[in-house]
Amino acid sequence: MSIYYPIILKSLGIFGVMIPLFYGIRQFMLKSRWFQPIYSLSPDTHQLKQYTPSLGGIGFLIAGAALLGLIPLTADTLWISVTTIAFGAIGFIDDTLAIRRQSNKGLTARQKATFQWIVAVIMVGLLSRWVVPISWLQGVWY
Repeated sequence: MSIYYPIILKSLGIFGVMIPLFYGIRQFMLKSRWFQPIYSLSPDTHQLKQYTPSLGGIGFLIAGAALLGLIPLTADTLWISVTTIAFGAIGFIDDTLAIRRQSNKGLTARQKATFQWIVAVIMVGLLSRWVVPISWLQGVWY
């Protein structure tokens, strides 16, 4: 028996749970009208997305958290998880602002880029401190 057999079975089990969960989240978002208005002058093909729910990243964060339970928690996996959650939080804030304003405007491009740079610098610093020691010159290239 392969050592991966239990992980494969757990992954299939999580997948079986996540599909109905994603469907339920999508239905809830549609009923709650959690979607961003599409800019009126956009092409007709883009208008088809009018009722696509926002905040879809929540499902991926839930799935990631569930899969995290399958692997040993080390400094590497914790760093990856925190980085994913931090960037997911930026997307959550962006979508939430757009929904509350009932427009297609969440965070501005400058605000998103600033938050992403802040998260990236902090996470490279944490990577260097606790996961893999790197010099700041190397950190620029990560």
